[in-house]
Amino acid sequence: MAVAEVTIEFDEAVIAGLAQNTDVGALMDMLAGRVLSAQKARCPVSPYGSGQNPSGYLRSSCVAVAEPDGSRIVGPTADYGGYVNNGTVPHIIRAHGNYSLHNPHTGQYFGPVVHHPGTKPNPFITDSLLAIAGAIVGV
Repeated sequence: MAVAEVTIEFDEAVIAGLAQNTDVGALMDMLAGRVLSAQKARCPVSPYGSGQNPSGYLRSSCVAVAEPDGSRIVGPTADYGGYVNNGTVPHIIRAHGNYSLHNPHTGQYFGPVVHHPGTKPNPFITDSLLAIAGAIVGV
């Protein structure tokens, strides 16, 4: 899937005045809802979960929050959402104690140090903006 660029330009003075308008708030909620639905649909779900988190944790952490200035923030609250969206470079993982790193789901043990190969990006956050790309809205 090709990645599209979405550019949105805002006039801060106009937005500050419109933020108090309930019709604008409803419109912002509608757009945020579209992005949130698309984000949840695109969010990967591990069959085992990750770390101490159950399967579906990242998806369930995706929320839309209304800010006092009238803006909306849409995205995951899970701290690893950005790593999934952007991918990771190869890196070393070290045990924080005198034990072997392991996968409890497979029973595989790796030793105290793992040379992780990194992960490919899964841009579920950025691609969710495509849900409103080209949207024409009015109040």
